[in-house]
Amino acid sequence: MIRNNFRLTQNEKVKIIEYNSLDYNIQDIAKEISCNAKTVRRVVQRWNEENTIENYIPTGRPKTISDLKRQKIIRIKPNKKKSEPEKQEERKRIKLEKERDEMIEKLKEKEQNRTKLENECDEMKKELREMSQDLNELYDEADDSEIKIKEKEEKESKLTEKEAIELTVERKMLDTEKWLDTIFNWEHS
Repeated sequence: MIRNNFRLTQNEKVKIIEYNSLDYNIQDIAKEISCNAKTVRRVVQRWNEENTIENYIPTGRPKTISDLKRQKIIRIKPNKKKSEPEKQEERKRIKLEKERDEMIEKLKEKEQNRTKLENECDEMKKELREMSQDLNELYDEADDSEIKIKEKEEKESKLTEKEAIELTVERKMLDTEKWLDTIFNWEHS
């Protein structure tokens, strides 16, 4: 099977050169590679003259329309008079294609917006995680502060208890002294 309108791959060109160096016939090489014999001759000739199998760099003006638009243009058949129903059908088809293209563009925009929103959402989630970590650290610091305050209050309450005991002891001592004075005075009176 012979292919039309294609470029040979580098591997196919290498095979052509290998088969040619093994003295294969041009027709046999063309059948093996599934291409035209003229193409095989060009590859071999270019190899013999320039010692390369690279494609020529295209010259001239680059394409100005996409392949899709090119296909649409090719579908239009000039110089054919169409009946009114055919013209209406053609107008409908063109209108539907235009609407389809607009819908595709809108879908692309929506997809871009969705992607943008997803990225923003991911950023917000990241910020929330960071804020949550900061909040947890603050809670930990607050817990530590509460513990320190409780320890301080306990120390203060212990000091207060100690002082209270000392005061009680002092009072009892004073009471005892007074009692002893009273007894002493009573005995000497």
